[in-house]
Amino acid sequence: MPVVPCSRDVSLRRPTLKRRQPAPDNPRGNGNENDKAQSATEKKPCAVTWKVSDSGVDPDSASVRFEGLQAFSESDVLKLFREKRVALTQNRLFDRSVLENAVAALKERFWSRGYEQVIIEARVDDRLRSITFLVDEGPRSQIAEFVFEGNRIFSSQDLTTRMREYLNRYDSSKNGYDAEILDYCMHTLSQFVWSKGYLQAKFSEPNKKFTDRGLIITINVDEGVLYRFGDINIEGATVFSPEQMKAMLIFHPGDIADGEALSRWLFEDLKKAYGERGYIQYTAEVTPEFKQDSEGAGVVNLKVDIDEGSLFKIRKIEFIGSNLLQDELRNLMLIGEGGTFNQLLFEDSIKKLNEAGLFQFIDKDKDVDFISNEEERLLDLRIKLTRRDN
Repeated sequence: MPVVPCSRDVSLRRPTLKRRQPAPDNPRGNGNENDKAQSATEKKPCAVTWKVSDSGVDPDSASVRFEGLQAFSESDVLKLFREKRVALTQNRLFDRSVLENAVAALKERFWSRGYEQVIIEARVDDRLRSITFLVDEGPRSQIAEFVFEGNRIFSSQDLTTRMREYLNRYDSSKNGYDAEILDYCMHTLSQFVWSKGYLQAKFSEPNKKFTDRGLIITINVDEGVLYRFGDINIEGATVFSPEQMKAMLIFHPGDIADGEALSRWLFEDLKKAYGERGYIQYTAEVTPEFKQDSEGAGVVNLKVDIDEGSLFKIRKIEFIGSNLLQDELRNLMLIGEGGTFNQLLFEDSIKKLNEAGLFQFIDKDKDVDFISNEEERLLDLRIKLTRRDN
């Protein structure tokens, strides 16, 4: 990792980076990219400095400068250094291990976004007590192909189509490889397979190969066996009986085990039912028991533990904004102070406020603060309103 001094008079000459020769199966593209990178670097002022300090006032912090940095903001890089515990302080300017750790952390972040040819140099100016990171990002790789191996039930074409569909939901992945988004899409693909009854299906870590066409990502698939639902044992419920809760199910013992339907029942349907009764802290945990019969057919028994939480009543409803008539607005609400909180009526109340047309759109999640008193089991609602311009 090159560590060289940076000229104090940056107007005399800009440091440039030499591009390594590309591997035969990984060409850079046309020869003008170095000139473009250098031109972009020369236009970026070297005067922008940042202090590497959580508080921003650490007198021992070294000034950090960046040249050629475009894929990430400078503040994001400094946040990365703090997360990786890279201490760029004045008394460690020439500590090679610290600078190597900083460059390694930054390279890893670039690689996670598909910049596999990035070059980074750290240059130290002892007189200015500063560090300059020279960055030549290079091109960003696109995903050219998915290769699935080991799959028998789900075709590679179907899996590839779904992965492309999931990735296209995110702008960052449209512009190139993004490891974080790919990981999330892999999880979404797993949920799809689980919803078809293959509850123990596993996907390997993606294996990446850089080619002249872009990234080829190979994923090994272990589908496992098809499972059907067996017994469902519910514990911890008092507000609803196990029979009432099972009546909300859209599947029955013997049906193909749809993991997605199971999640909807536990974390949407039951949560909504408890919310309408004032139990806003409802949680559930499911423990599956996987079995196979003598013929290899899979059966999954479920043990469901319910934590209902406490029943909450409404202590106060307050509307935050200018020139608001509190009593008139409370009359529009379908829930009132002193009554039991009801999630469904609360959502209908927000809808009613929106339909009144007096305020800008109210988001029931972003524009409402819930303040709970755990000991007294009371709930305050603060609804933020902004009047429409006439």
